[in-house]
Amino acid sequence: MTSPSTSVRLVCVTDFSEPGGNAVTVAAALARRGGYTLVLVHALDLGPGFLVAERQRRVSVRVGEARLLAEARRVGTDGLAVETVLLKEGWAAAALLDFLKASPPAFVVVSSRRKSGLDRWAVGSISDELAQNAPCPTLVVRHTAPFLAWARGETPLKVMAALDFGACTESVLRWVGQWRSLGPCALTFCHVNWKQDERELDGAKVLAPIARNTARVQASLERNLRKQVRDTIGVEEFATVVKPSWGAPDPEIIEVAEAAGADLLVTGTHQRHGLGWLWHGSVSRNLMHHAPMSVASVPAVVMTDPRQKHVPQFRRVLVTTDFSPLGDAAVPWACAVLPPGGVLALLHVAAPGSAKRKGVDPRERLRDLVPEEAARLGIRPEFTVVEHRDAAEAIHREAERFGADAICLASHGRGGLSKALLGSVAASVMARSRRPVIVVRPGQ
Repeated sequence: MTSPSTSVRLVCVTDFSEPGGNAVTVAAALARRGGYTLVLVHALDLGPGFLVAERQRRVSVRVGEARLLAEARRVGTDGLAVETVLLKEGWAAAALLDFLKASPPAFVVVSSRRKSGLDRWAVGSISDELAQNAPCPTLVVRHTAPFLAWARGETPLKVMAALDFGACTESVLRWVGQWRSLGPCALTFCHVNWKQDERELDGAKVLAPIARNTARVQASLERNLRKQVRDTIGVEEFATVVKPSWGAPDPEIIEVAEAAGADLLVTGTHQRHGLGWLWHGSVSRNLMHHAPMSVASVPAVVMTDPRQKHVPQFRRVLVTTDFSPLGDAAVPWACAVLPPGGVLALLHVAAPGSAKRKGVDPRERLRDLVPEEAARLGIRPEFTVVEHRDAAEAIHREAERFGADAICLASHGRGGLSKALLGSVAASVMARSRRPVIVVRPGQ
């Protein structure tokens, strides 16, 4: 092992095979592009010392060091900093994981072949072990040409990220954003939602698949997908694909990636182990086995520099009022957080049957609450009245349908017994919604 570098490291694991050599070539191109120090690692996989004769161990070490140095000389041109590490003890997978956990790199590059059939149930390969256990993203290289052409500046890299709106989504997006900073990328973001419906069959309710999402559900999911991408990495030009699925999502994801001509498929991994994987399955594991393109697997938690985080912007705000003076006072505050050209959704939740009673149309009352200054700022209002027994649930559902970046509402700030007796719509909305909630207090 050469002297450690103080710069950001990119680790490439090689087994000296032809695919392993291709992975080294890609890793070197990425290291040059990103200014990383390239660390070439080989694990001897000799097991415990007592299982191997000392002479055999010395030969294996000598050959391993020579081949690592040969690879370093092959790619270490144009000033690229290359280090070599030969892991001499223990089983290869465990030794590699210990090495990565001791000092996590930016990401690790490996090679792999697609697997099928019984292979996916067998003991995992090195790439499987790293993707499911490493503390950093793992890039599994299958084709070198797209990466090399991109590294030379000849063509954008076609990257597709599969997002599930779960714990992995932010990590995947941030890693795509870091990758995009290395060079031009044509981005596609895909979400596969599990779609089913309850139908009557011979007097009993059964679950049945549906071929497509309703227009309302499809529009809501696409808005949420675009919002999450914009808020996390700040890009505007990208494609989105939302598809329903009755079964496992990985075949749909691969189909979308192939249709997009993706060079790189990025997915998140919850890094489940043991029975957790057998029970829940692993989409990332299946994609790594079956996708025809290169695959990057990103753990649910990836450390990022907080200074590089994108500042999100509120573009669509939902404000709700019960037509009380305090409720109405929330509307100007909702306008205050919107940029010129933003969309303001004004919502009133009425008790069942009350919206149809004679009197002033609730929508007209909502229109009268929009400040004149909002029109000069280009803020576009929308008006919605729904009937529901649970105001907080109605607000939550409408925020999902509208694709709100934030929810704005007023609260009396009651607590203790008063809150228990009267309830708190604001508290219930904050408990149910994953969106930011702006609460306007009396006197603001």
